[in-house]
Amino acid sequence: RLSLAQVACWIAHCDAFVGVDSGLLQMALALDRPSVAITGPTDMQFRFTPTTRAISIRDDGLPCLGCHHRTPRLHWNTDCPFDIACMREVGSAEVFRAVVSLLEAAPGQPPPKASL
Repeated sequence: RLSLAQVACWIAHCDAFVGVDSGLLQMALALDRPSVAITGPTDMQFRFTPTTRAISIRDDGLPCLGCHHRTPRLHWNTDCPFDIACMREVGSAEVFRAVVSLLEAAPGQPPPKASL
């Protein structure tokens, strides 16, 4: 039950942020926190700039990736014919490796590739 200002303060003090494509991820990016985005329904090419310190992780083996940007748009939580496999198949080891690679990147260097 934190206020938005309190959440921003907590995120600003984090070494890295891990989350889905949400308002909290966007806040972390605005605060220039290295971030790992677990995605699938959204395509991070529409969310990240070339200098964004972030990595997008998703299961690339599905034909429906980026469904949020298609017409007609299916809601990933209620209309997904694959039971949100693009998100469910992302493992904690992948996320950990992405966080480590972000934290090891030298300041001022380009971020690691945008998708693992």
